[in-house]
Amino acid sequence: MSRHTVKVKTCIAEDCERDAKYSSGLCKMHYLRFRRYGRLHTIVNRGSGYSIMPKGYVMITVNGKSKLEHIYKAELALGRKLPEGAQVHHLDNIPWNNENTNLVICPDREYHALLHKRAKELGYENY
Repeated sequence: MSRHTVKVKTCIAEDCERDAKYSSGLCKMHYLRFRRYGRLHTIVNRGSGYSIMPKGYVMITVNGKSKLEHIYKAELALGRKLPEGAQVHHLDNIPWNNENTNLVICPDREYHALLHKRAKELGYENY
């Protein structure tokens, strides 16, 4: 009888080698820390203009004003402000992953909801 090995993913937090047990890609320690404090690490660089909100979205300071990083990056890519009603979708459903390749500009709330519905129907683990 042959044994099958299961590849276990490691936590996505920087320098963490623990097994990722949650669909967000985090180990138990980082998952609980994020749920409680809204960040993955215990050390906070106060005054850096960068923080993670309770639901995981990254808040940055641009020209003295607070702005959600994913919206800021989408507006940079567009070269202007987002149109009225537009929303930014994270393909991997991880709100702190604001790489340009992970963001989709949706024309409205309904289209954004449709992306989530389709991803869930296809069985993506993060939904």
